[in-house]
Amino acid sequence: MNRNNRVSHLLPQELRYRIEKDYADFLEEIDSLTPQECFKHSEKITIYKNLYRAFCCGKDWKEDEIRQLCQYRHPLQAVCGWYQYEWCDWDERLRHILWNICDKEGREAPAPESEES
Repeated sequence: MNRNNRVSHLLPQELRYRIEKDYADFLEEIDSLTPQECFKHSEKITIYKNLYRAFCCGKDWKEDEIRQLCQYRHPLQAVCGWYQYEWCDWDERLRHILWNICDKEGREAPAPESEES
């Protein structure tokens, strides 16, 4: 196994700053939306929120993951764009969910994410 696959690191301060700046800019952008516009963009808002939380959770990252993220001037924006691209196919998402349900053999649904105050 290659050393890059075994060793994990925290996000560098500069990268964390750029991710936080991207999120702040996004929040400013959606702040002026009407409730109807927020509803229309709810999936994008959810993606930004969840990916931002994932980056801020203090997780260890692989060196090659950090290197890839550092390439982007707006890393959160780039990852969110890729996420939307990868999950734009509702049929594929539904198949994944159904596969997961079958894999769990009908056990209880996952608990909803608790909202942080």
